[in-house]
Amino acid sequence: MSRIGKINAIQGLRGIAALLVVADHSLLRFSQRTAADRVDTSLIHLAEILGRHGVEIFFLISGFVMTITSFDDFGKPRASPRFLWRRIIRIVPLYWLITLLVVAGLIWRARVPELAKVVKSLAFIPYENESGLFQPLLSRGWTLNYEMFFYALFALALFQKPSRGLIAVVATLLALTLLGPLLLDGGCGAPACRFASFYVQPIMLYFAGGILLGAIRLFLQHRDAVPVVPFDNGIGIAIVLTGIYVVYVSTAEASSLTYVVGVIFCVLATAVCALLEDRTEHGAVRALLLAVGEASYSIYMTHTLIVDPVSRLWSEAFGRQWLGPYLAVEILGASLLGMLTFRCVEKPVLRAFRRSH
Repeated sequence: MSRIGKINAIQGLRGIAALLVVADHSLLRFSQRTAADRVDTSLIHLAEILGRHGVEIFFLISGFVMTITSFDDFGKPRASPRFLWRRIIRIVPLYWLITLLVVAGLIWRARVPELAKVVKSLAFIPYENESGLFQPLLSRGWTLNYEMFFYALFALALFQKPSRGLIAVVATLLALTLLGPLLLDGGCGAPACRFASFYVQPIMLYFAGGILLGAIRLFLQHRDAVPVVPFDNGIGIAIVLTGIYVVYVSTAEASSLTYVVGVIFCVLATAVCALLEDRTEHGAVRALLLAVGEASYSIYMTHTLIVDPVSRLWSEAFGRQWLGPYLAVEILGASLLGMLTFRCVEKPVLRAFRRSH
């Protein structure tokens, strides 16, 4: 990172976010496979809220990392295309690979997708699928549609001075999410209105939150005033917060309060990792979490390749029993596959593109 250096706690938090998403899809598949005569709505709620908050942490981290890694580039010649190239080679190759595997699978099952949907999925253009959801062929790619939109905004901001550019991005995100719904209110059913509605969702405010955390970190760093916790660098606190949060949402009823608690958890966990002094020493658990964090994007892209078959085999063997061990097997398997993909696919491809540019 240009002015601060690599922050291990943020890397570890990426791992937590990835595992929350894995838990989400694992629980959903478990519920679907074992539904039989009834749907477990509490399990579905738990799954969806864990996954959503995992994504929100990713968005907070994205805003934070883009701010601190690009702060010195604002106003410099060619800063914008360099920024976009770095983001494209980081995101696009693996996403395209997994999307094309999805397309191949659909063709194999005689469900050939429309060419327009394939193109839009690869080009990060949102569209409504048969279920009325804005999801590409690789369903979890909806988050990358937001990421790419944020990168485009950030690239435009790089033409300005740092303060002006960052304020412009935050103001744009606020305007979209606060004023956008008002402008679209009135039941507009035109395709353009439905398309625009994708970009006025409150979840985009997490990018703005990450930018604010990045600005605070730079301010503290410049004044040599980054808070120090003698026994930790933030990730330990984030692990504890995650444990408390998971226990809470596992026992609480679905309500607006549950979601508010989740938002507070996301912001607090990211803040402690982003704003505390980073310490290099860590034990076995943190070292493992750092490895998971390093491979978090690969885990996010590939985890259903493990989740789907394991959920099917588990339901056939054990039915609705042993939910805890099932979740542990899913998380372990998805983590191992993601780390293998990172080492054998993502990292070599990223290295090759960086050498060629």
